[in-house]
Amino acid sequence: MEPTITAPAEALIKPGGPPRWGEVWAFVNPAGELTVHRVLHRRRDHTWVMRGDGSERTDLAVPFSRLVGRAVAVRYGGPSACSFDNVCEPRPIRRSRWFSVRLQLRRAIGFTRYRLERALRRQG
Repeated sequence: MEPTITAPAEALIKPGGPPRWGEVWAFVNPAGELTVHRVLHRRRDHTWVMRGDGSERTDLAVPFSRLVGRAVAVRYGGPSACSFDNVCEPRPIRRSRWFSVRLQLRRAIGFTRYRLERALRRQG
């Protein structure tokens, strides 16, 4: 999720209704691991397409049953960094439609580039 969330970090997850475009959500991936990515869009079969802000690929479609909740805040530093003298306050994570649009544009440009390269290979 870089640059929005840099590792190592702890995210505060709140259960909620259906995801909205641009929100950061936690879900269980097919390998059984907890993953935090941004919502790109909902498909007609009522699954959600998600992608990390720094990722080049979208995730597999995530059904509602695998969604855990919305990431509302992030805290950096482990328990040793957050002592009584040095309190680590969580920073809120905001919904960002800009990241969703940017990720979708990057995907569309990559797909168009792939189709152009394929057409050029066929000609030459």
